[in-house]
Amino acid sequence: MIQYQNLVNQDNYVKPNYDVIQKELYIKLYISPEKELCIVGELDNNYMVWCSFTNLYDVDLNNEIFSYITQHTFQHVSTPFKVLGNIKMEQIQTWYVCSIVKSTLPNMTWKTPFGHYYGNDTDNHGKYFSRDIQVFYDDLIKKSEYRTFGTHYKDVLRGYQHILAEDEDVLYYTKIKPLIAILEAESYLLLSQDLEIRMLYLSCRAETIRLYNRYMTAVR
Repeated sequence: MIQYQNLVNQDNYVKPNYDVIQKELYIKLYISPEKELCIVGELDNNYMVWCSFTNLYDVDLNNEIFSYITQHTFQHVSTPFKVLGNIKMEQIQTWYVCSIVKSTLPNMTWKTPFGHYYGNDTDNHGKYFSRDIQVFYDDLIKKSEYRTFGTHYKDVLRGYQHILAEDEDVLYYTKIKPLIAILEAESYLLLSQDLEIRMLYLSCRAETIRLYNRYMTAVR
């Protein structure tokens, strides 16, 4: 039964610290360079109702999972830490991530990262998803390959590292937002088949997080 794919269960159930009944479900997708897919049904940053791991190209299973998540209500709520633990959480945080959220447009049910919406034909959404996620992954891989063609882009990322670390002013975060925007737009580099590219990108992202946290601590 498809529900057994769900890592959220009675063994890791938690009682939420606040009312989550009115929270609207959205789906977060974590994609690894090795084509692993973590599908998470979230209520917000703190609570989830679904978490499963599949292969990106397991068409039938991904179809079933998406259909189940979007057409059922859930009894058990848990937290990412309770379900995954620190090690697995840290691992998927290095993967490419995107979300599928409820649409606000008329006659559209879901807003996807795939360049289009899913409409009211809900019985077909799982089939659409299992196809779209493969095409999406292939496109992101091509973007990564084109961006890192040759060897010069490693030097670009090293240059970004230097820029991010060159000023200890707590307001420096506000000055380099354009660079942060570039890095956010190029998160597909987390799928690069070149490990060094991924590590350089993750190093830059870690530095942006450090700068943000330092800035927020100062202005609170």
